[in-house]
Amino acid sequence: MNLRVIDICGSFCLDRVAGEKLCGVITDALSRGMPVCLDFSEVNALGGVFLNTAVGSLYGKFAAADLETRLSFNGLDPIPFPERVSRSDLVSWV
Repeated sequence: MNLRVIDICGSFCLDRVAGEKLCGVITDALSRGMPVCLDFSEVNALGGVFLNTAVGSLYGKFAAADLETRLSFNGLDPIPFPERVSRSDLVSWV
């Protein structure tokens, strides 16, 4: 399932309320066994509180290995981190 974040939360994704809204949609899809791709195209701003709530809290509901295979991201600018940083390190960072 492709979820356009802008359609769910708008173009400024900064607060806990918006993060909870997106987390609910993601949780519903993952609970039904669907893979989820979060499309951040056209989103102008992302906040740490939003990302912690929307994505980080999923690690308390689903196994990390499950999220690694069924949760993907699109429409994000590349992050200029060294190659040795893993995806799970980035998720725990946000």
